Amino acid sequence: MVCSCVHGVCNSGIDGDGTCECYSAYTGPSCDKPIPECAALLCPENSRCSPSSQDETKLECKCLPNYQGDGHYCEPINPCLQAICHPHAHCTYLGPNQHSCTCQEGYHGDGQVCLPVDPCQTHYGNCPTESTVCIYDGPGQSHCECKEHYRNYVPGVGCSMIDVCESRNPCHRNANCTTITPGQPKCTCQKGYVGDGSTCYGNIMERLRELNSEPRGKWQGRLTSFIWLLDKAYAWPLSNLGPFTVLLPTDKGLKGFDVSI
Repeated sequence: MVCSCVHGVCNSGIDGDGTCECYSAYTGPSCDKPIPECAALLCPENSRCSPSSQDETKLECKCLPNYQGDGHYCEPINPCLQAICHPHAHCTYLGPNQHSCTCQEGYHGDGQVCLPVDPCQTHYGNCPTESTVCIYDGPGQSHCECKEHYRNYVPGVGCSMIDVCESRNPCHRNANCTTITPGQPKCTCQKGYVGDGSTCYGNIMERLRELNSEPRGKWQGRLTSFIWLLDKAYAWPLSNLGPFTVLLPTDKGLKGFDVSI
């Protein structure tokens, strides 16, 4: 049986009998006959004729579901006007009493709950991990800074390791400096010198000359005479690295001796 409901819903389906269930304000087998009392009410758009809430024997205009008003004027319900989404979400009106909530940029969630995005927790804020640290600036915002012992940040590349040997060479002047790890130099005495890199000595004659000429040193200018004597008598054997032990007097101790022989 074919349903012919004009203003109603057909009772269809396998178990249906094909009858019409009329909308309010209509009657008849095909729901095509207006109820006279409803026709007289002239219910506006988005409303329908229904029994009065106070007296079911009387009829009145009521707003359709998803609309609001006094029955004489009905407008779509806009959920976005009711602050229905999270404070950090955008509400989009989709139709009468329909909406969607979308978290604002810098936040993530379902719109009902929006949590701040920390870029540093995702791929480390795209900061190169070897030479930089990721700094959280706020929801969805971060920046990269150089780690200690690094400088000159380049986006997507990272920072350059500071060459300690250039900035503050801790090695002896007769040593070679090599930066092996961030902030960690290695000092190696040059060829012809011995020591730990922090102090490097040449042969004993060279060391004596250093002591004698060291500015504001304890032995500055006090070993000249004996160095002259050693140069005359032992210059060649003392030119080796040794080890040697030399006990020598200061110029004051040689006062009165003729060292010109």
